[in-house]
Amino acid sequence: IKSDQRGGLITSVGILRVTSAPERTNPIRRGVWLLDKVLGRQLHAPENIPALSQSERVNGKKLEDLADIMKAHTSKAICVSCHQHIDPLGLGLENFDPSGKWRTNYRNRRPVKSDGVFPNGKTFSTPHEMKAILLSEYRAPIVKNFVERLMAYAIGRKLEPHDRPAVRRICDTLKQDGFKINTLISSIVRSRQFQCRQDQP
Repeated sequence: IKSDQRGGLITSVGILRVTSAPERTNPIRRGVWLLDKVLGRQLHAPENIPALSQSERVNGKKLEDLADIMKAHTSKAICVSCHQHIDPLGLGLENFDPSGKWRTNYRNRRPVKSDGVFPNGKTFSTPHEMKAILLSEYRAPIVKNFVERLMAYAIGRKLEPHDRPAVRRICDTLKQDGFKINTLISSIVRSRQFQCRQDQP
């Protein structure tokens, strides 16, 4: 996280492009992707939710800023429970256009806002600050999610409840060794799940 513009998976061009629409960014899609793939939290959209475009007018006034449109869209209680987690992540990447290029203004010349507030009250105003909060405040779920995904890939199956102790041990080992990737790989390789066939004791 040395720069506002680049550094790490979250701000890589490939991720930014695949989580955008062809002609515009999609903060909701980006936020949901980050919650699922990075934080390991899956959300299921409630039924009968209106499209974001239906929130562009409030009391007859057209809203211009994307952040204001999303705020109007999530004014209902049923929406807030999910969007308080989605929106900060998605809006925190608004400085990146649909192709992943850095921008400070939209096509209509309005300034881009990449600020937000996490559910725990931590605030940020740039992608760099958002990533710093993720590393400091959400490191445990990020590490756990990465361990689970890599372990599932390594053993060729979905993890089950009886795998949780192994995941916890690997997470503890990573913490003690400074979260090194070679430590993660060797810990998975040494695990019983990796070394033993799953259809035999």
